[in-house]
Amino acid sequence: MNFFGKLFGKGKVQSTAVSGSLPPISKQYLHKKFGDYSKKPTPGKGGKIFDEAMPAWNASDYDKAFDLLSAAVAAGLKGPERSTANSLLGQIHIHRGQLRQAVNEFLKCLEIPDRVSSMTWQSAMHLYYIYSELGRDSEANSVLSIAEKANEGQGWVHTAEAGRETRDLTKRYVQK
Repeated sequence: MNFFGKLFGKGKVQSTAVSGSLPPISKQYLHKKFGDYSKKPTPGKGGKIFDEAMPAWNASDYDKAFDLLSAAVAAGLKGPERSTANSLLGQIHIHRGQLRQAVNEFLKCLEIPDRVSSMTWQSAMHLYYIYSELGRDSEANSVLSIAEKANEGQGWVHTAEAGRETRDLTKRYVQK
């Protein structure tokens, strides 16, 4: 089972909103650039907590990772680590069936000036699948352009399985 199968294969979907309650994709996200890492920004006060969260994430202990990532963000995590934390929190919210919270985390990832292109790409792809499944095609295409920009020269591929899983989760979310 791949990463997305592990992440989405657990838990039950809990619906609390419909398509119209999700935030719009603003054009502000389209003009952001990726961080200049020649002067790597420091992660701020949440850096140590973030470092503790990553082994939990890598061990698929998503509850512990969620708690630690949330604590790192609350402590003032900054820079590329913040974009990573927001993207991972969004993926955990997807796993938990909390679509609105997932979208908010993915959007926060896109707002960070020193964001990580791989996390931007993942967040934008999840947003693309969610918004396209909800019939909000203009917004879906906007985030797809962000994903394409983040992927320039990288060659990352979102598997058909990962896209299907995110879309299926979105359908179940809206149906409840």
